[in-house]
Amino acid sequence: MGLWANPVARQLYVGLVTVSEVGVFTWDDDGVPIFERTVPTAGKALCWVRTNSTGTRLYTSDTGSRTIDVFDITDPDQPVPVQLAPVSGPAPIFQIAVDPTDRFVYVVSQRGGHAAPGNALHVLAVDEEDGTLTEVPSSPMPISLVSPDGRPQGVAVF
Repeated sequence: MGLWANPVARQLYVGLVTVSEVGVFTWDDDGVPIFERTVPTAGKALCWVRTNSTGTRLYTSDTGSRTIDVFDITDPDQPVPVQLAPVSGPAPIFQIAVDPTDRFVYVVSQRGGHAAPGNALHVLAVDEEDGTLTEVPSSPMPISLVSPDGRPQGVAVF
């Protein structure tokens, strides 16, 4: 859920939900995590964490503020805030995934209660120059479920 390893460096990024921070860890030769630092997010209630395939951008979904924090992780142990991107709609956001081409970030939102609106898939385009995000015009796309109490869980992109 709230942790992801950098694909090109020995860094693990951990979402610290209750304090809205990203924990930055490395690990020793036995796989034991070593804490390095925390980095605050601009959004609230950080939930999921993902990087792009080149290990230069870190994306966090912020359930409490319906935003995505974008960090520059060119220096993997020193995440630098780049953007706080809003996600449309009334429902909290949770799971995120970056497509293998690094062109899009997909975000799942979930309704808060019985038959409330909000189950949707959001699509955000990634700017190829700086890695910032913009929600595409066709987003969000509602996710219909049989149960009025159902909530979509997870997102996988290949």
